[in-house]
Amino acid sequence: MRINNNLAAMNAHLQLGKNSSKKTKSTEKLSSGYRINRSADDAAGLAISEKMRAQIRGLNQASRNIGDGISLVQTAEGGMQEIHNIMQRGRELLIQALNDSNDSDVDRPAIQAELDQLTAEIDDMANKTVFNDINLLNGGGDEGSAKARAASAELSRMSSAIEGVAQRGLDIETFAALTPPVLSAVYNVDKDKKTITVTTNGKLDLSSDALLAEVGAGDISGYTVQVNGENVLLSQSDAASPLNNVTINCSADTNLFVNGLNILQTEDKSAIKFSSGDNTLNLMGTNTFVQDASDVPNYSGEEFAGISDALIRIDAPAGLEIKNAAGSDGVLNASFEPNGSRRLDVYGAVIGASGNAPNAIPGGNLTISSGSIMAKTSGEGVNHLGSVIGASCYSGFGDITITGGTVVSEYDTVGVAIGVSGAAIGGSGAGDINISGGEVRASIRMSFHFGAAIGAGCNSITVSGGKVWAESEGAWGSVIGEGCNTITLSGGEISVTKVNNGFVLGAAIGGANDGKEGSDLILSGGILHVNGSHIGGGKDNNGQIDPS
Repeated sequence: MRINNNLAAMNAHLQLGKNSSKKTKSTEKLSSGYRINRSADDAAGLAISEKMRAQIRGLNQASRNIGDGISLVQTAEGGMQEIHNIMQRGRELLIQALNDSNDSDVDRPAIQAELDQLTAEIDDMANKTVFNDINLLNGGGDEGSAKARAASAELSRMSSAIEGVAQRGLDIETFAALTPPVLSAVYNVDKDKKTITVTTNGKLDLSSDALLAEVGAGDISGYTVQVNGENVLLSQSDAASPLNNVTINCSADTNLFVNGLNILQTEDKSAIKFSSGDNTLNLMGTNTFVQDASDVPNYSGEEFAGISDALIRIDAPAGLEIKNAAGSDGVLNASFEPNGSRRLDVYGAVIGASGNAPNAIPGGNLTISSGSIMAKTSGEGVNHLGSVIGASCYSGFGDITITGGTVVSEYDTVGVAIGVSGAAIGGSGAGDINISGGEVRASIRMSFHFGAAIGAGCNSITVSGGKVWAESEGAWGSVIGEGCNTITLSGGEISVTKVNNGFVLGAAIGGANDGKEGSDLILSGGILHVNGSHIGGGKDNNGQIDPS
């Protein structure tokens, strides 16, 4: 049998197939633009290229996402810009409404109508500023929404002021008396006397560029701010740096707003002074007042110095109410905090009366209705002869009333006795202390003291509500009511702790020393917790206890 073959043709067909395969691969590379089109081309290279391709595609999509985000922000910014323009127009209308040439029957109602439309337009902008069906300014809780709501509320408040102006004719005080003030106050600067006199109602930033340009310095340290307006807001945009030795002096019947003030006294002077009338201190933000008199010169021939002025001073017949400004959770921190180690006598109160004999000035009345108030004295060698809140060493004080808020009052000193008038709240010669709400914490911590955490030598102490924590650590003195006439608990809750240190002559409640009679204690309601020592008892005579 014979098998016919054509080796030459078979070889030619084989080479044709190889060349055709190479041509196909070359054409594939040319058409795709890739050197590697399958793992057979380069397995390791394909893995590397695919990883890079994934990264590139991810970055491209991220770039598109950023573009979408920019578009969203630009949309929101456009809406906020329009709201800002509306607010500027609203302020312009408010100032126009103060012009006496306006007719209260025609012109001011027309201005009011436009303000109403502007208010509605802000709400409309908030509801219709949309990107990809996402409402950006409709109150969803982000910052832009909050600003839109705040702008609408502010314009509504300004609109209400115009209604008051229209109803009462040109009564500029109606507009200027908005609380907190919305217009800038008018003020005068006297560089020679270092005084800034606020002559109208309004607001003033004590660290503003405009004020500092008139003062000609980097801050207003050493100046006295004389407040003659009845409704004034003082703020400090640069609160990180304290204002040194600045005194705010308020005239009669001052409604003072403080927002973020930071004042450091290195001299014997008050941070805020109320001289007469009925005054209100409205708290906005955190306000800090510190007395560091470490460098006050010693008395002649002595090795110690003294501080007479109260940090927040209330002169009789002035009355002061401390509270939160509407819509604010304000904080007031006031403290004596000398950094030296020498003996330092403190005669004035942290908040209250001021002065040393023979120039002591009686204090007025104090009411705390809301806010967070911290008043304290601390430091080695401090001999605080006055009270933290209330009377000074040589002058009495009026009534102290606490109806709300949180009040913390502390003595925390080392090595020196406290004088007979000392108290965390109250003090010798103080009137009535009435607590009907809020939370009150008063404490004295030292080696020995003559005073009390609450009410040393005051007329009476009445607790009808709220919660009261009082603590005394040291010998002598009482925790509540050192030599007071009467102590009455009719409601609320009192927790009293007496931590004895050495010998004891005082009591937890109602004791007295130096031959004084103890206080009369009346229990008609509420809850009383007593930890340590006893109730009632003077050094020679006991007061009366009525557990009715």
